[in-house]
Amino acid sequence: MDYKDFLSDGWPYNATDKHIIQRWYEAGKTKPPTTRDLNHIRWRLMFESHRFPTVEAATQSWFGTPTHPTPNPLAPLHVEPGSRFFLDPDQTPVDYREITAMGIMRWAIDRKWDEIEEFFDYCRQRKLTAIRPLLNLGSKYWAKKQRSNWYTEGDAFWSALVPLAERAAQYGLYTRVCLFGGVEPFVGGELDYHRRPDVITNNPKAIEHMHTFLDQAVSTLRGVPSVLFEMANEPSQIGFGYDSKVIRELGDHCHDLAPEHLMNYGAPCDEDNLFYMSGKADFFDEHLRRVKEDDYMMSVKRLIEHTQVDMTKMPFMSGEWMNLGKGAGTESTATAFATAAMLRLKHCIPAFHAHCLLEPTIPDPATDACLQAWTQALDMIPIAVEGVPTNGHWRSSPFYEHRETLFPQTEEATPQHHGPVRIWGRRQGDGSYLGLSLREPAGYDLPGDIETLHLEQWGKWQTRLVIA
Repeated sequence: MDYKDFLSDGWPYNATDKHIIQRWYEAGKTKPPTTRDLNHIRWRLMFESHRFPTVEAATQSWFGTPTHPTPNPLAPLHVEPGSRFFLDPDQTPVDYREITAMGIMRWAIDRKWDEIEEFFDYCRQRKLTAIRPLLNLGSKYWAKKQRSNWYTEGDAFWSALVPLAERAAQYGLYTRVCLFGGVEPFVGGELDYHRRPDVITNNPKAIEHMHTFLDQAVSTLRGVPSVLFEMANEPSQIGFGYDSKVIRELGDHCHDLAPEHLMNYGAPCDEDNLFYMSGKADFFDEHLRRVKEDDYMMSVKRLIEHTQVDMTKMPFMSGEWMNLGKGAGTESTATAFATAAMLRLKHCIPAFHAHCLLEPTIPDPATDACLQAWTQALDMIPIAVEGVPTNGHWRSSPFYEHRETLFPQTEEATPQHHGPVRIWGRRQGDGSYLGLSLREPAGYDLPGDIETLHLEQWGKWQTRLVIA
């Protein structure tokens, strides 16, 4: 039987009809639904359940499509093979600056648009251009924060997706939607977060539900040009295991549904490997390791030679690298400046992460100071800064003649060394050198024929952007 015959023929009463009729009147309709009206929804539930898994989803069209005061102002992003940047339709690199906004979907579900727009306005003032919300947060951690969300909340969930992304766009913000912030809604229970076992790979029922959810979520959002898709947040930590073929299959499904939207498979953490830098992924997000020494500045030093960071196959970003500001990590503005400067010099896409942004709440003064230092570094260094990568102790560096006294000569000597731990930058075509002097002692005077573009000091340490 095809759809046309199904609509015209009578169909026996079933258990969902009462719910369908209830939704009909909730949508403001005054006359009873016709048999054709009922059969249209019955068809969706019976034969298109991959798109319409619930009565709420199947009847959403009765409630109208949310309208917005102005068209989406953001152009779709795309990438080119071998490019390290997100590009606009004119092939110009986009200054994409992302901020964590993990739990903001809860606000959207609860229709707290005033709080959302206050946060968006803050982001716009701080020159941010993207947010990263997480869907399907079903663990006790998120419930305790009152920021949980999951697709089984029905119409309240599904009807919030597009308005959240569209409102963000009105503030100049792209939305990188992480579809699987957790797996609890799909496995029916809390993950053991002490062992973090793989509960998905050999769970065909959960995988089927995930593809059903993805089909509807991507189909709902693919009409919003400012949306990017991410499959999962730290897959090995939330139940997918390492090198998850399930993640790859979900990502490929997403790409097939929305080929015009950028997609990354997942954000592995602790530098797992390059498994997710392949297939149909458009870019790679790795949550880089944090090293506590010297206000976390040694985390920045590690990026000087780094497999994931230095690959040239596709754009690279780290959505949750440093935890800057109050509550965790470091409040050092010098570290914040160094973080953004190194990412820019390395042609990486920057993302700002802080503890208060898990909910998110507008940053406190200490976190805001870190964000402003981070932003200043991005403002000072061009997106596609040119030049040959050059270490400060190389012969082509302006600091070569000072190398034996300027830098620590061994790892053992580093903690007591009175000088920068490293300088890294780019030798440009005109012979000039733009570089970052990292972890100088506070008050240190860098030798050489140089010009300091910016010096950021906090506590015992300072970092310097220099041209020579």
